[in-house]
Amino acid sequence: MVFLLPSSLSRILKDLTERGLIQRRSSASDLRKGLVSISDKGLALIEAATPEAAKVTVEIERLYGAERLGRLIRLLEELEEAVGPGQPAAD
Repeated sequence: MVFLLPSSLSRILKDLTERGLIQRRSSASDLRKGLVSISDKGLALIEAATPEAAKVTVEIERLYGAERLGRLIRLLEELEEAVGPGQPAAD
């Protein structure tokens, strides 16, 4: 589930597809549905970015404080629960 305007989501998905980071296909059971999966290239990009993301997380924790960051994460998890889970695509 994402909270984006449909036009923004469409543009983002088009860009990610053109960059080879995701794969798009139609659902076999409902041609109105589009299914999106991450490509090997997309997984490699995530793997390459993970060390830098970990450094950023450490810096945020240093600046904001581990306790406050923990509270923020718990609040975001509570918000996620209140909003409800996204509906997984059934194919």
